[in-house]
Amino acid sequence: MALMNNTHLLIVIISFWLVACVSVTTVEPERDKYLSYSCEELQQALRDIGAIHDDAEGEQGLTATQAFGDALTLGIARPVNMTRAKNAERNAEEQIKLLYEIWDEKKCSSMMYEKNKKEALTSETN
Repeated sequence: MALMNNTHLLIVIISFWLVACVSVTTVEPERDKYLSYSCEELQQALRDIGAIHDDAEGEQGLTATQAFGDALTLGIARPVNMTRAKNAERNAEEQIKLLYEIWDEKKCSSMMYEKNKKEALTSETN
């Protein structure tokens, strides 16, 4: 009976410890993947990676989950979480830089400007 109680307690502690860990999405720069994207697709990718960057940046502060995890792990999880969040933020920044390089190569700013201008003129005449 004592063994079962200890096993249950261990399972609960491990579960809470896992909850305390940061679940940050990481990205890796993939130039070849993005070269085939249209300007609209690049724009959406920039939004998506920007959101991942913001999430990673937010995980570097003290969240309620991290505070709870610190209490359960005696602070052991915090450095691991901070490192993972910093790495995710850095990877997202590299990805954003890469996307903007491709954006510039494809001259997307000019293309998007012309597209929006054409759409605005078309809607004015209707």
